[in-house]
Amino acid sequence: MPTDDLDLRDKTSRGNASQFFIAGELCRRGYSAVVTLGNTPNVDILCSNQKGTRFAHIQVKTFVPGNRTCSVDRQIGVSQQILTDL
Repeated sequence: MPTDDLDLRDKTSRGNASQFFIAGELCRRGYSAVVTLGNTPNVDILCSNQKGTRFAHIQVKTFVPGNRTCSVDRQIGVSQQILTDL
């Protein structure tokens, strides 16, 4: 198997695991969270409060441990505020 295929598979597995971890943590904290499994562009998790009156679209980003570069977008603060408001 070519190294590129293995790297892509490892990246996909890491991304999927991260999405399910975040969704599980949101559920543990009392939110309703659903992983979209790649079926919606730019949205990995749909999240709402228990009443279903507030919603957030969440995009999960992962990084490789040991890699000193990590891209962070200003939307992270907005997402955290939305979850606080849920």
